[in-house]
Amino acid sequence: MINNFDFAELRVKEKLKNVNFTAFGELVQVKQKGENLAATGSHFEKAHFGAFIWHLIGYERYIKDKTGQDLSVQERAKRYVDAFLCLCQLDWYKEAKHLFDLPLKIDEQTSFPLYKQLRIWGRYEDEIKLCKGLLGHLDDATNFICLNELGYIYRELGQFPKALKYAEQLLSLAEELNNSFWKARGEGNIATIYGILGEYEKAKKSLEQTLNLAQLLPESPEKNEIVNVAYLNLGNFYGYQGQIDQAISCFNQHLKWTEDTQNYIDQATAFRNLGEAFHRINDLKNAFSYTQKSLELSQEFHDEAGIIFSLGNLGAIYGQQGNFAQAQKCFEEEKKKASDISDLASLAHACIGLGEIYSITQKDDLAYQHLQQGLDIAQKIGEQYLELETLIRLAEFEEKTHDIESGINYWKQALILAQELNNLSLNEKCEQNLKRLLDT
Repeated sequence: MINNFDFAELRVKEKLKNVNFTAFGELVQVKQKGENLAATGSHFEKAHFGAFIWHLIGYERYIKDKTGQDLSVQERAKRYVDAFLCLCQLDWYKEAKHLFDLPLKIDEQTSFPLYKQLRIWGRYEDEIKLCKGLLGHLDDATNFICLNELGYIYRELGQFPKALKYAEQLLSLAEELNNSFWKARGEGNIATIYGILGEYEKAKKSLEQTLNLAQLLPESPEKNEIVNVAYLNLGNFYGYQGQIDQAISCFNQHLKWTEDTQNYIDQATAFRNLGEAFHRINDLKNAFSYTQKSLELSQEFHDEAGIIFSLGNLGAIYGQQGNFAQAQKCFEEEKKKASDISDLASLAHACIGLGEIYSITQKDDLAYQHLQQGLDIAQKIGEQYLELETLIRLAEFEEKTHDIESGINYWKQALILAQELNNLSLNEKCEQNLKRLLDT
């Protein structure tokens, strides 16, 4: 954090006058504390409070920047993170929590709190700062959120020992408080990490425990999320081992549960998972049917994330069917919708899909441009699975265009990443292709 505010101490009172704290909800409490601090605080306290105001003042809702333009939501988020860190320096953790939970567009009901929005954007390092800033300084509920988020972020970054550490801390907290919701979430998080590491028996044991715990929970959106993730991961783990029939059976159980509980957005997820499973065994008829049902249900209930996922899956199915025009249309729509909500992971996925279609249709310049864009985004946000997929696509593209040296380079990068992620099937694929090219 930058603390180069030479006159911060001298201008705390003046700056306080310029901020409409009511725009920040409960953060209005900071004003009174700031006025007291201005009169009696130390130089350190005044400097950090001055820095807090400095970060906040130009980024109040609807304030223009120096050129008179509306500030982007990304720019406001950046300043809110800096303001949050200043409050932590003052040990004002309760007030910092208000920023942690602050919706970036307070007038929109669908707006996410700051910490969730940062995760959606792939700004993991900023979210790590928020979670570590609050962890251990407030109540158990805040600790739960921070532990859950840290476990998720480090998992996405491929830092599995850290991810497992935070997941185990979350489960320990849940057991200490005998909180069944948190126990189920903790078991599910641990199972996900074990699955990534290829320890499928441990993963399945934790997921079965998750589903057993979930049966005892009252109906709620949190229970739905826990059950959804458990079924998704359990089905995926069967899929990773090539047991597609068992994966499909698991996803069908999930579908029945969503029908019994009338969770229609979750039902769309179940349809989408079944579509992906049938796609893996080249049953394109069933893959298309279930994915189309997922898209229609997501559209009916305005689930933008579900729409984006389904469009990407449909694009891949159309591509495999040889309907490249329709595949391109789906990926372009996925790209636009992902861009509209700053869903960078889906944006990268759409770029990869378009790159593959352009490669097949011999539009090599566009193919390379989109594959490289997908790789850049994946690396920027730390999505290592997308990065691995893109490296493989680039290696195959370079071979196709007869740039063997670049192809070898991409296969080498992909092999290193596959080994880091413990992806045995892709590790084998990279080794075989690299050996083939080096031998020839």
